Amino acid sequence: MKAALPANESNRLKALRDHEILDTAPEQEFDDITLLASHICQTPIALISLVDDDRQWFKSKVGTIEMETPRDVAFCAHGILQGEVFMVEDALADERFATNPLVTGEAKIRFYAGAPLVTSEGHALGMLCVNDHVPRALSTEQKGALQALSRQVVAQLELRQNVKKLRETIVQREQAETRLKDLSGELALSNRILLGEIEERKRSERQRDMMEGQLRQSQKLESIGQLAAGIAHEINTPMQYIGDNTRFVQDSLTALIKVLHSHKELIGIVKSNTITTACLTQTEATLDAADLEYLFEQIPAALNQTLEGVERVSRIVKAMKEFSHPGGKEKAPANLNKAIESTVAVASNEWKYVAELKLDLQADLPLVPCFLGEFNQCILNLVVNAAHAIADVVEQKPGNKGLITVQTRADRSHVEIRVTDTGTGIPEAARPKIFEPFFTTKAVGKGTGQGLSIIYVNIVKKHGGTVAFETECGRGTSFILRLPLTAGTAVAIK
Repeated sequence: MKAALPANESNRLKALRDHEILDTAPEQEFDDITLLASHICQTPIALISLVDDDRQWFKSKVGTIEMETPRDVAFCAHGILQGEVFMVEDALADERFATNPLVTGEAKIRFYAGAPLVTSEGHALGMLCVNDHVPRALSTEQKGALQALSRQVVAQLELRQNVKKLRETIVQREQAETRLKDLSGELALSNRILLGEIEERKRSERQRDMMEGQLRQSQKLESIGQLAAGIAHEINTPMQYIGDNTRFVQDSLTALIKVLHSHKELIGIVKSNTITTACLTQTEATLDAADLEYLFEQIPAALNQTLEGVERVSRIVKAMKEFSHPGGKEKAPANLNKAIESTVAVASNEWKYVAELKLDLQADLPLVPCFLGEFNQCILNLVVNAAHAIADVVEQKPGNKGLITVQTRADRSHVEIRVTDTGTGIPEAARPKIFEPFFTTKAVGKGTGQGLSIIYVNIVKKHGGTVAFETECGRGTSFILRLPLTAGTAVAIK
């Protein structure tokens, strides 16, 4: 059955064209999200599908070689009409899709679930979807994760668009600055022209402030992209032993059913008073083959391990959801301990191979008025920097792990967050420059030099707090963030 067109189809198609994403080359940021969707939903196929006027085109794909299909047969053409996750548990049993070539043909699609890619302007450009060749359904947690990942796809799409606008703005600003330099040498210019150029420069500064805010958001999205592979690994490990344990319990149940059938037959024989030695021998043989003592011991252990795996995956997905929350445009009271726990959980693949991480969090820490998204980014940058510093030490002394400590304390007016590592320390010559944009002591390709600069802007300029550090070469470094407990220094996000 062909899907109806959205009411805003012309505007939707224009928004899709404006993103300039159709028929572009694969990009790692999108491929990481598609891979993560496949892992979380445990499906062989995952796609980022953009619905054009006569086709659906795949920006990213896992489990298929197709680049596009006609829109008339696309499940996603139905999905963009929904406001939430669209799921078809069995396509053959659904009259809309039972005769669809994607169901009856070589693709053999039986299950479909997708979350719409809705822009900030309300246009559904396509779907982040998963497919399988057998009927099935997603759990509530998997639906929530699929929706969270669809928002990250939209964030990446809008980030691309914003970067393009940023480049255009930078060119305009450079042109404006060139004009201003030329005008400064012409003393005969009138005061009216001079005032006009000053106003133009102020406009450029306002645009730059806005773009800097977008760049800070882009760094957060970049961090999520870098962490995606690690998170997929963290989820895949428990999912593997959940599957192994489930198969073990399934096999054990088969053995137990055989024992029950054997005893049922024996009871019937006893009631009919026709019991023989052969009957007893056969029943005993069934019991011996089942090895009940082993099953009594191992089945509870397998079920307990499976429940632990489910809890572990749930914690990872919850931490990712909390870390990715964009926050509001004004300060709001926040539980910093909870934010720290979520952030270090999301970043665990960055530090767990080189360091132990200790949380020393004040239990009765008061709520702190802050921009939670910016705070999460600061903690992530500090923890990742600490892990990199320790990795340099571990590389020289294999087999030894370092230690990262995150501590929170409160006094009457401020909350203090201290992130300490046992890394290499900061060289004395670099210390005056560490908060400057694009300054880094890391090797080429390992850092952009924006991490500490963004921390300084977020904590000092946006929160009215302070950033300091204590370091000793060969011993490690502590970064100390202090945030005021009153909201009087609130600054709206630009």
